[in-house]
Amino acid sequence: MTTDVTTPNADASTSNMTSESIKTNGVDTKPATQPESSASSTNETANPTPASTSTEAETDKTEKSEKADKKEEAKPEPPKPVGSVDEIKAIVEFQKGVGTEVLELDAYLSSRTKKTYKEYALVTRQVYDSDDKLEKTVIDINSSQLHKALKEVVKFYPAHPLNFDKQASFESPFMLLNHYRDDLKEYAEKEGDETTSKHMDLLLQFLESEAGEKGVEAKHQLEAGMVTFKMLWSVFRPGDLLYSTEYGHPRLYRFEKGDYQDSLCSKGWSYNLCCTYTTCDGTDAGQATVTLPIWEKQEFVGGDSATAVTGLSLYPLKFLDEKEQGELKETLKVRGERYLTIRGITSFEYAGLFMYLKTPPYDFYDESSNYDGTWLPKTTNERVLVDAKTFVEEMREKKEEFSGSRGSEYFFFHIQTFS
Repeated sequence: MTTDVTTPNADASTSNMTSESIKTNGVDTKPATQPESSASSTNETANPTPASTSTEAETDKTEKSEKADKKEEAKPEPPKPVGSVDEIKAIVEFQKGVGTEVLELDAYLSSRTKKTYKEYALVTRQVYDSDDKLEKTVIDINSSQLHKALKEVVKFYPAHPLNFDKQASFESPFMLLNHYRDDLKEYAEKEGDETTSKHMDLLLQFLESEAGEKGVEAKHQLEAGMVTFKMLWSVFRPGDLLYSTEYGHPRLYRFEKGDYQDSLCSKGWSYNLCCTYTTCDGTDAGQATVTLPIWEKQEFVGGDSATAVTGLSLYPLKFLDEKEQGELKETLKVRGERYLTIRGITSFEYAGLFMYLKTPPYDFYDESSNYDGTWLPKTTNERVLVDAKTFVEEMREKKEEFSGSRGSEYFFFHIQTFS
């Protein structure tokens, strides 16, 4: 067998034979050789340097140490024996649906006082209940200019504290602010201070925004002398004189505060007005208190229908014209002066109306009744004895006996002298 080897250069090194063709029996072959770079890389991997080995060992040791520290930190502290901590722990509980949320008192107080926003002239807050329903809207007045305005304008409002020194807060429907809206606006205009005007404008804009379309409608109704049952509170401002009649006799009251109440009976809802009036017990003259209701079903037709303010059983005297107001005040003044001359025991020839107290019959029962009886009118034309002091004393004693003395009639001459 003949082998022919062809080389371009006989003096070339053996390593260069990799680029030549070797023909053996007519077949081209190449020697199997490994690249130097690959061999060098394999050699370095198989035999790492001492510096690299030391670094990896230190890293592995550090990771193991950190894992051990985390495991120690994750271990919960053993529970302390019951009652072993010598301090008082204060917590706050909130009812959340069927569950209870518990917060530490310090965390609770810090969350409440963390953001007061006292730098703002006005701060409004919407408060939601546990069912995420809007419960009320609150406005906090931080403006010292508005504090001064409130102190100057509002002089009488028993349902609200009048210490407007540092902060004043009001809840919807913002009765005090709405009752004195025009007075506050007039104060800001007279004051002439730029900051006061800006802050007052913000307050008035807020009130209009909260009132919305219903507020605009109620304002137009009131300008026309009409009012709905739900808006009765806007008509009666604390301190106003209220006019009413009782069996044809005029009366005046001083309004202090009012509130809505459901009677839980057929009468339904009422707006109760707490008032004061002048009276005399036969010895001393002074102020007495009475609560007068305005019943929705009796004085309003339908749920949201409006009625004339002067058609109510009780309404502010300012809804009468000035002439009528003057005549009424003069009439009551003369009547009151005459009443004060009747002291002690006095007899009169009397023809006219008197009141007697009729208690419920024996078989009468009503769980919502207080059994105080009912004053009914009668007329008489005879000689009567007037003794206001004895009347007051006996009525106080009889009131405690009415529940056990049904069926009786107690006649007391009650001369109407409403002043």
